[in-house]
Amino acid sequence: MSFETDVKMPEDPVKFLKGNMADVDESSVKLQERASEVRSDEVFN
Repeated sequence: MSFETDVKMPEDPVKFLKGNMADVDESSVKLQERASEVRSDEVFN
């Protein structure tokens, strides 16, 4: 069993990586928004 046959490469590696990066960016933005909500809640209470 060789590495090439085990792992199926995406058709377009660059597009694939950019897609993953976009997902990561999106989730980190959501985390930041959430963190700022929590912070403002603590300030007002």
